[in-house]
Amino acid sequence: MQNMFSFGIIRVFLFSFAFFLCQVPVSAREVIITGCFPLAAGEEVRLIQYKDFLSQVETVADVCRIDADGNFSLGMQCAAPQPVWVDVAFYRDRLFVLPGGKYHLHAETFSVRENGNPLLPRSVIGASISSLTPQVRDSLLSGLEREIQGFLDTFSVQVYINRQEHLLDSFATRSYRKYLSAGDAYTARAAACRLASLYPYARLPYGIESLSAMTADTNNYYYIEWLDDYLEKRLLKEARGKPSGLRSSLIATVNKSGSYLRLQDTLARYLQISDSLYIGFLTLTAIKTMYPAPLFPTSQLLLFLRQIDSGNNHEPYRTIAKRLLDRYTAISRGSKLSEAVFTEISGDTLRFSQFRGKPLYIVFARPGCMSCLAGLESLRLLKERFGDRVHFLAMFTSHDTARAAQFVRTAAYPWPVAIIGRDYKLMYQLKAFGLPLEMLIGADGNILAYPAYRPEEGLEAVLLKLTGNKPLNMPRFNPARRRN
Repeated sequence: MQNMFSFGIIRVFLFSFAFFLCQVPVSAREVIITGCFPLAAGEEVRLIQYKDFLSQVETVADVCRIDADGNFSLGMQCAAPQPVWVDVAFYRDRLFVLPGGKYHLHAETFSVRENGNPLLPRSVIGASISSLTPQVRDSLLSGLEREIQGFLDTFSVQVYINRQEHLLDSFATRSYRKYLSAGDAYTARAAACRLASLYPYARLPYGIESLSAMTADTNNYYYIEWLDDYLEKRLLKEARGKPSGLRSSLIATVNKSGSYLRLQDTLARYLQISDSLYIGFLTLTAIKTMYPAPLFPTSQLLLFLRQIDSGNNHEPYRTIAKRLLDRYTAISRGSKLSEAVFTEISGDTLRFSQFRGKPLYIVFARPGCMSCLAGLESLRLLKERFGDRVHFLAMFTSHDTARAAQFVRTAAYPWPVAIIGRDYKLMYQLKAFGLPLEMLIGADGNILAYPAYRPEEGLEAVLLKLTGNKPLNMPRFNPARRRN
């Protein structure tokens, strides 16, 4: 009886799965997000979405100012269910919106004293989310996410350390059946992908017997998150003593081949995929998965992305490759520092191009970062030693720009200082979130190190090599020395 029930579940899922694949994405409809953050009046609030779910390059869909009563309204066009972020001073909350949905956020106690860090889980607004359209949920699968968190809080040690995976099987099966019975094909498939990613090894979604039975579903965020997780675990699983040849073949292909087509052929052979469009998408996903791994040279992976960008026959894949290239090279070693205009504390307008011709060392700081300020103090000695052979620049990322300006004037640094804490576009461009943080730029404008060496980490030796000269002055270091 149990087997018959399980078979029926699989048949229903396959029908839902096939039905979903046949759907043409709906036309874009407007999504409205309103909110009330009474303690954040006057702040800028932004609505952020992904340009696509694979590259996960962010773009600002809308921006406005929170009014005196704490209210705001944001809007965007949406053609498929997707995650979006409401961002205030780099504090953000995520919600899953549906085309035509109207949502309201409320955060009674949220305020901004200092900029947050979108890369850290604690930088959240903490708003309650409700739907203003009865037929639209407040957040797709939000109930499942709460169930998952509750399960992990109770059983994570037993499942992932003690290997009692039958507990996860019971939870995943029970949860999936509930979402399958709701009759929503998109939600059922998204739930299947989300639950499969919980397993400590590579796991196909419920009802799917092989990767070749699936297809590239670029409009389903949960599917792409699962696929990324699945390919990563295939490599990790082999590293744990269960080799299939995929991992070693990928290493050999990436290190020795000069063409992404070889990588594509390797993936097609081991994953048993014959559809050219599908294997093309898997290739892009595999490159994204391999990029952070030290086993795969980033130069080769970037070469493959450039080849796809310039030579692939499928335009959407060329676009994704271009976005991944931008993401990986926009602010990394060897890339050109993008031009930007900013204002020095004296009121002068500066550009990064003005610092060309000499090495440029940038320190990001704010008054509350003691490590940042100690680094700036250490630079005073290097400034004396190198004179005008090296440019130094401090960029304060303080949200309270008036307080930062007062601090900087008192400190009287012997180099230009800009306060960019409310220039969110520039901060995103430089990824100047977590402090302490430094950047070293070559005389040609190319990034040499980011994060860069700190004074106590041998910065002087690096600058000596870059300038090719001995320091102009060599005073002995005296920790007790005072400024005039």
